[in-house]
Amino acid sequence: MDNANVNQPETPTEPAVELTPELEAKLNEIKLKEETKPAPKGKKGLIAAVIVLLLMIACACVVVALNKSKNPNAGDNTQTPTSTASSASTIEDTTIKAKLDEQIETIHLVGKNNTGKNPLTVLYAYTDNDLLFKNQGLTDDEKLFIVIKKLHEIDNEFERVTAKDFSAAAIKELGDRVDSDTFAEYATRIKAETVAEKYEEIFGETVKHKTVDACGGAFYSEDTEYYYADVIGGCGGMDFREIQVLKTKYEETADAYTVDALVTSVYRGEKCYVFKGFQMLDDWDNKKDASDSRVYKTCTAKSDGSADFTLSEADAENVNTYRYTFDKDFHFKKIERL
Repeated sequence: MDNANVNQPETPTEPAVELTPELEAKLNEIKLKEETKPAPKGKKGLIAAVIVLLLMIACACVVVALNKSKNPNAGDNTQTPTSTASSASTIEDTTIKAKLDEQIETIHLVGKNNTGKNPLTVLYAYTDNDLLFKNQGLTDDEKLFIVIKKLHEIDNEFERVTAKDFSAAAIKELGDRVDSDTFAEYATRIKAETVAEKYEEIFGETVKHKTVDACGGAFYSEDTEYYYADVIGGCGGMDFREIQVLKTKYEETADAYTVDALVTSVYRGEKCYVFKGFQMLDDWDNKKDASDSRVYKTCTAKSDGSADFTLSEADAENVNTYRYTFDKDFHFKKIERL
């Protein structure tokens, strides 16, 4: 007859019973003797059952011991504490805070004469960048506009060119937007690869090159791989809108930096109003008075065009709070109203 085929397991940690080759041989020897000698009537079946039971017990002990060695907590009903998301901590590093300030100033197109200030005075004349607060995000076109305007009007990285620097295809596409005098006096250009590098630096994304057809935008020439500015047309007029941004808290988590800020809109035209929070002003009728539900307080427009109001933390209950989020490489990711 065949012997029971039981493979020797790996030596478990603290096994209750170990089925060694010697034990297996001994059990087989006992079984063989019992089968070859006459057994009292009624005892033979009982002995066989006992042997099978012993084998089953031995195998079960080995399995339990192996499982115990692989999973020390097996059978332990104690709940293992689950890890919680790391809590935010205050940023004390002035270098990190300065870099976050720089990125916030960039996405708001703050000029060099206003950098490092708190609150920031953000001017949005003839741009749609104030939609950042309304939509709590930026479209690809708005991001590209920020990069173009930053490189052109703030960093002055565009180079002067004339019509001779445009390809025939670019001139044809521009059509009646531009004439030779405009090119001679205003036209500038920058390499598309420089735009791509700045776009990645600010947003951590790959740019989709295209013409930014807006005041302060630029024409993209695919055949030359340059952006040409000052050929879209003038803006004209005056604008009395400003947004004040007061940064109040800098924090970080394991994978992000955040900056909280108070935000309010100021209209400083014929009359001067401070709004209770961010307010789109395109539909604002400046003939309304301070009783308008959107108005926080009145102000006075100074001779230089600014308002005699400076946002402070004392205004916190009457204005909006927004949170800017950046990844750990300082790429802007989102803004949300708290």
